[in-house]
Amino acid sequence: MIKLQNVNKYFGDHHVLKDINLEVAEGEKLVIIGPSGSGKSTTVRCMNFLEEPTSGEVYIEGNQLTAKNKLEMVRNSSAMVFQQFNLYPHMTVLGNLTIGPMKLQNKSKKEAEEIAYRYLDIVGLREKATAYPSTLSGGQQQRVAIARSLCSEKKIILFD
Repeated sequence: MIKLQNVNKYFGDHHVLKDINLEVAEGEKLVIIGPSGSGKSTTVRCMNFLEEPTSGEVYIEGNQLTAKNKLEMVRNSSAMVFQQFNLYPHMTVLGNLTIGPMKLQNKSKKEAEEIAYRYLDIVGLREKATAYPSTLSGGQQQRVAIARSLCSEKKIILFD
C-alpha cells in the first residue's frame, strides 16, 4: 500500500533520512520509534509529500508519487493526524469534522454530519459536537483530530 524506496531527505547539509526502505501492506500497522530529531515525522511527511524527498521514490498503492500527481494521489488515498492537531479554533468540533467531507468530497451537510457523529461515537465525544477546541482537554482535541481523519474515510491514516 505504501512503499518508500531509497528515500533520502536533506535540510541544507543535514542528512535526516538516509536510504529509507520500507513497505506497509494493506491492513498492516507500522510504528516508527526513536528519539526526538531522529526523522520519524520527516518519514511520515515524506509518505504524503508534505515533505518532498530529496531523492528516492514513494509509492501509494503501486503508483509513484511525483511533484505533478502528489496532491491528487495523497488527497484521494490518505489522511493525517498532526502532532499539534491543527483544529480550526473558530469552528465547533462538528464543523471541524464536516468541513473536509463537504469541501473535498462534495458530501451534503447531512451526510457529513452523519459520518461525523458516527466517528464521534467511536472516539467517545458525541457530547462535545457543539464545543470549540479551546474548551477541550488535550486528549479530547487529539480524539477530535483522529475522528476528523476517520471522517475522510481514506484507506491510509498517518499519525505524527
